[in-house]
Amino acid sequence: MSRTLSAHACLCGWLVLLFLPALVGCSRSTGSVTGKVLYRGEPLTSGAVIFHGADGRIESANIDHLGNYVIARAPIGSVKVTVVAGGGESASEGGKAVGKREKPSPKHPGAGSAPPAPNRKVLIPEKYRNPDQSGLTYTVTTGTQTINLNLD
Repeated sequence: MSRTLSAHACLCGWLVLLFLPALVGCSRSTGSVTGKVLYRGEPLTSGAVIFHGADGRIESANIDHLGNYVIARAPIGSVKVTVVAGGGESASEGGKAVGKREKPSPKHPGAGSAPPAPNRKVLIPEKYRNPDQSGLTYTVTTGTQTINLNLD
């Protein structure tokens, strides 16, 4: 009988070791958040969105050229959001900045004859870089959700 008990205990030990990594991975729930960042009604075309979880966890995502962002593993619960506007080298022009124009491609001689649309860097208020001043607070749940950010 003790041999059967010993084999049973050994089997249970192996099962616990087998499923332990899965259980540990489940302890941190996350949500998937997508959205669009608008500044004064226009898409913010570069930069980053940062979610600051109440537990101190931080997740971020880049803003694409259409103003969209995706945070695949956002912290669950109450989050404070900050936004950092991005952009390359530029010269200021009335609150907006115009980036460098692209050179024509040697493979496509006609390319570059019409100037491309300028890459504009939008300067947003400094308060959006501070989680305690941004005014952007949301509740993230498990699953997929959309949170659009309207900055003024």
